[in-house]
Order: sequence, then C-alpha cells, then structure tokens
Amino acid sequence: MRTCIAAVLAAFLFMGAMCSATVDIPTFIAKVQEATVKACGYMPLADFINAVLQTNESAAVISMGANAFAHMICDRVGPAPIPAPPPAPGTVIKAEPPPPTIAGVPITGHYVVQ
Repeated sequence: MRTCIAAVLAAFLFMGAMCSATVDIPTFIAKVQEATVKACGYMPLADFINAVLQTNESAAVISMGANAFAHMICDRVGPAPIPAPPPAPGTVIKAEPPPPTIAGVPITGHYVVQ
C-alpha cells in the first residue's frame, strides 16, 4: 500500500514539475549546440535534439540542462575520427557501425574544425 501511495505521489510531483516549467525549445537547442561544440567540437543537428525532446526522456533532458546534455552527446560520439587513407582497389570495406543514440534517437551532426 505504501509503495502504491509513493508511486502516485511521485507521479503527481512529476506532473506538477512538468506543468510549472516552461522551456523555450529553440533557445534550449541553441544552447545545447553551442555547449557541445565547446565541449568536444561536435555540432549536433537541431532535428536530433528536437527528436530527443519528443521522447519520454524529454523531462530528464530538460532538467539536466544544456551543458549536461551536451556532455552526454560528447560522451556518446567520442573524439573526432582521424581520416583514414583511401582503401586500395579490391579491398573489402567493413560496414559502418550504427550511430550512437540517446533516448533511442540516433545522434546526427558533424564535427566542427576549431
């Protein structure tokens, strides 16, 4: 019974926090992009950030803030890859691994020369 009451209370508190907080999405996206470029030289696409904000994880992402979300992106994409020389003719090329994801959304963007 106590577990049920605690779960209902937590749900009401979560809903209250969601209803009382307003976030300017374009500003949040711009802050995430700026912070990610500063942190690791990666520019996530606005469409990727917006897609994450459309998932069930949006409250967690917004509550963590732009800088923490930027560092999460940097942790997932890693450092900029070193370009490899072109393969020799007839070389079998391995398939690219799938892109890293956040909240099930593939991270899209590009590295920026700093």
